[in-house]
Amino acid sequence: RRVHGGRKIEYSTRMDLSNLTAALHQLLVGDAISSEFAKSDQIRDLLMKFDPEASNTWMQSVECHPGTKCSGHLIHKGSNYELHIMSYSIGVTGDVHGHTHSPNWMRVISGELVENRYSSSSDTTPSETFTRTTNDCFYLSGDIGLHQLINNTNDLVVSLNLYVPLHVPSHIEKI
Repeated sequence: RRVHGGRKIEYSTRMDLSNLTAALHQLLVGDAISSEFAKSDQIRDLLMKFDPEASNTWMQSVECHPGTKCSGHLIHKGSNYELHIMSYSIGVTGDVHGHTHSPNWMRVISGELVENRYSSSSDTTPSETFTRTTNDCFYLSGDIGLHQLINNTNDLVVSLNLYVPLHVPSHIEKI
């Protein structure tokens, strides 16, 4: 049971993609979403309820194009959020970028990524490095500085990304 904007919200322990999108809509509909609520455990907990094995409908959104670093597919769009499935090709290194204007929750649902974080665009050495594995769920915003995702495995990596407030692609900072 969750409370947001005075609404009591209940959802099942484990859910498929259809139930997750319905629960996100119920939790996030209507109200302006503050940055504090956007990075709250309530949203993280809800994303962790998604069970990729409950249904394979999400697999239809996984794309892998040779030579492409990352492919994204919009799963659901609300008035103030978007849910995407992201695919990271085998052996690729993503661009260093920030999330000042596109904060999001990222949950790895299959595979392993290395995340390098940089304090500034002039840094050539990461200030922090994390290994993100299946079921890791974390929040990305401008507060982290810049980051880079690397799939140095021999497997496709898939993540579920919830952009909240709404993802604005033209504002993703790249260096």
